[in-house]
Amino acid sequence: MRLLPALLLPFAAASALAQPASTPIAYPETARGEVAEEQFGERVADPYRWLENDVRQDPAVRAWVTAQNRVTEAFLAALPGRDAIRARMTELYDYERFSLPEKAGSRYFYTRNDGLQNQAVLYVREGIDGAPRVLIDPNTWSQDGATALAEWDPSHDGSHLLYSVQDGGTDWRTVRVLDVATGRPTSDEVRWVKFSNLDWARDGSGFYYSRFAEPATGTQTVRRLIVLMLFTAAALDLTRCGLVLATAQHPAPAAGLIAAGLAAAAVSTWTARGCRGGRCW
Repeated sequence: MRLLPALLLPFAAASALAQPASTPIAYPETARGEVAEEQFGERVADPYRWLENDVRQDPAVRAWVTAQNRVTEAFLAALPGRDAIRARMTELYDYERFSLPEKAGSRYFYTRNDGLQNQAVLYVREGIDGAPRVLIDPNTWSQDGATALAEWDPSHDGSHLLYSVQDGGTDWRTVRVLDVATGRPTSDEVRWVKFSNLDWARDGSGFYYSRFAEPATGTQTVRRLIVLMLFTAAALDLTRCGLVLATAQHPAPAAGLIAAGLAAAAVSTWTARGCRGGRCW
């Protein structure tokens, strides 16, 4: 990738030398809220907290983003050389690429991008010489291509696939299970997953993941849970979940599931925000 800056340098230099005439940019007004919180005995204002809301759900945030984009696009449209840069970037990215295959049971799982797809497609093969079959194509999940397949992990026998959906670039994940033979997801899902690896128990009796407690409306949670979820042969049984570890005694932890896969064991690390040390269970 070190070649890319060198290839773009002539275009960047040309653009820098021929920028539009310097004129004041009229940026849209940004409303200031009244949010303030006490942190370590100090009252800290957060007037722009409202901009953390989902742009697709909050009309005020959507209007602000639209106005900001309008200003940005007007400025960029006046820059010379954009068509040449776009053509060169398209040429550089337009090549077929694969991930390393992962074997589970007799099946092989891997991702492929034909070159210009927004998201790589997950394929499965029945044996090393089997024909490739599309298992998940995240490009069909949204019109803007911003909904992505994030973490995924096949069960050890290759019969089920555990995968998470990342919507619009957020850190939040929705975890689902897919029947590999039929290519159909089960009816249940796990929400409020964040910063978590996914791993099946060795015997296929369930899987490990970490999640936050569901927040109250208009608030953000600070408690982190690591849960063992059991499932039936047909679908997840959300009434049969077992709590492996809870960090309710620690505010705002940055916990992560590092390893699992043993029949009755999971390994997790916990690090307090702003600290370099950690704990391991």
